[in-house]
Amino acid sequence: MQRSLKAGIPLLVIAAIVAALVAACGGDGEEKTSTPTATTPTEKPAEKTTITIGNLTDKTGAASVAMVVVDTALQDIIQWSNDTGYIPGIQLKAVSYDGQYDPSRDVPGYEWLKEKGANVFLTGLPNTPVSLESRINGEKAILVCMNLDDAQAKPDGRLFSINMSIGGIVKTAMKWIADNDWDWKTKGPAKIGIVAWDTTYFNYQEKAIKEYCDAHPEQFTFGGAHYIASGFKWDVQVQATKDFDYIFPPGAPLVSFIRQYYDEGGKAKLVMCDTHISFFGLIGDGKLWPKVDGSLVFLPSPWWNEDAKVVNMAKDFLLKSGGEAALKKAMEREHGFLTSTHQFYGFLEMIRQTVERVGPENFSAQAMYETLTSGFTTQYGDEYAPWGYVPSTDRFGYDWQLAYRINGATGELIKADPNWLPVPAE
Repeated sequence: MQRSLKAGIPLLVIAAIVAALVAACGGDGEEKTSTPTATTPTEKPAEKTTITIGNLTDKTGAASVAMVVVDTALQDIIQWSNDTGYIPGIQLKAVSYDGQYDPSRDVPGYEWLKEKGANVFLTGLPNTPVSLESRINGEKAILVCMNLDDAQAKPDGRLFSINMSIGGIVKTAMKWIADNDWDWKTKGPAKIGIVAWDTTYFNYQEKAIKEYCDAHPEQFTFGGAHYIASGFKWDVQVQATKDFDYIFPPGAPLVSFIRQYYDEGGKAKLVMCDTHISFFGLIGDGKLWPKVDGSLVFLPSPWWNEDAKVVNMAKDFLLKSGGEAALKKAMEREHGFLTSTHQFYGFLEMIRQTVERVGPENFSAQAMYETLTSGFTTQYGDEYAPWGYVPSTDRFGYDWQLAYRINGATGELIKADPNWLPVPAE
């Protein structure tokens, strides 16, 4: 029995094979062929070229409160670009160096970022372009600046501002005031001056104010620049400017000046710009909005309360990252997020148009320089003025501003003019 069981196993196998063959032939004598299973080849996603942005920032120094907001805006717009494929074939990433708002750390930071593979460099700090100008130009790199002194904006240089020139901000504001806010034909020239810390930024403001006053003595009289080295006490400066009609105020110590100036009977309207908006939350904290009612703010991009492309992008970023609470906080205190998002959108356009011209694999600092000096221009949307570097010697992205007036009851900025204001011709 055991032997016959063993002998029967091959027979069962043969029977199974025969049954399978019969089934394959359909049992009717006609040969049928089996249809092979279709397989879809797995296509490997096209590899993207990584462009590394070397970000010289401040995470722990005197400017860190403002720069944390700026750096968040940078990361959000990079994420948006990568997620949407805004720059075809490109993956963006940022590597940041904490310069601690210390100029002596600018060169080491630049060298460290080079070692990390940075293709293009970015800074929001005002001292860094001064520290790095000779290296950037000598090594034919590119430094994109959120703040750039006029002296570093060389016609053939490789430092490009994604903001407006200091002189452009001042002269656009003064022309608008003369045309729309001060009746100099009836009242005579307005008395205008500056109160601030004694830094290069405000020195350039002073220079531009004096130049405009000299060119238009019928409109303005220059009342002088009234500086302190640092600190928050303005006794002498307040007494010297109480009867002014307009004042360009300090940046970081803005709130201390507002409180002291108006408490002691000052009557001037303040003339502010994007340098000041990071401190607007402190004006609200101090319940000081009524004191600056009617003061003027000149910005190169639309405000939170406007329906504009990049404004809506900034709101979407905040809602995605932190919901309504994050949006509310930014709209009340972190206004730098909005202006930074506008500037970084221009920065992405600089990269995108370079990649479009030379291809992802050929992106370089030299290719970007050639793009920016070949009639580079863009427009964010229908709500915006043109943006770019025209003529080729231009080193400031913005050439237009918007005028706003402060509503002292609410702290809102209300558009004072529906039109974009061009920088007046020199």
